Amino acid sequence: MIGALTLLLLFQLAGEIVVPAFGLPLPGPVIGMALLLPLLIRLWGW
Repeated sequence: MIGALTLLLLFQLAGEIVVPAFGLPLPGPVIGMALLLPLLIRLWGW
C-alpha cells in the first residue's frame, strides 16, 4: 500500500514539474494521472 501511494505521489510530482516546464494550462495532478495511465495499461496488459 505504501508503494502504491508513493507511485501516485511521484506521478503527481512529475505532473507538477511538467506543467510549468511546458506551460500547460492543466493542473499538475491531472497531467500526473495522464502520465500514470499508460503505465497502468501496460502493467495490466490491456
